[in-house]
Amino acid sequence: MVKREIDWFSRVTSLLGLFVSIASIGAVAISFYTLKQADTSARLSRALSAYQEMVSRSEDVDKVLVEHPAMRPYFRDRKPLSHADEDYNLAAAIAEMRVDAFDALLEFPDLIGFGSQVEGWRNTVRDAFRDSPVMCDLVASYKANYGRTIVKLANEGCSSAR
Repeated sequence: MVKREIDWFSRVTSLLGLFVSIASIGAVAISFYTLKQADTSARLSRALSAYQEMVSRSEDVDKVLVEHPAMRPYFRDRKPLSHADEDYNLAAAIAEMRVDAFDALLEFPDLIGFGSQVEGWRNTVRDAFRDSPVMCDLVASYKANYGRTIVKLANEGCSSAR
């Protein structure tokens, strides 16, 4: 019987090479996972920043109502407004700003998967339409310019005002 000598150096270097390869694959997997988490975090941060900007715009519209208190009844007290009224252009401009801000607030979360988080805004918007015939008229005239959520809430709010 012939005794075979084992080349331990060759075997050890092969095993070390295998361990290094496995460790490298693990490092690549961890790096990929970390990069994916960082990308998700950055996207979420940008989305939240954009949403905060939209909320700020909504607050700016409320400031306009403070600056023009004579407009408040058209947006809070269901005061009707005809096209011939001298307040019509200002009220219509405020209504457009308000509806645009609400539209963005409601559509954007749906786009990034946070739609269920804005139920309070939906109630606010529905009530805003209920209390403002000028906003109802605007959406009725320009439905194609707005998202389906705002049109649905306008229909609900405007019909409950009658």
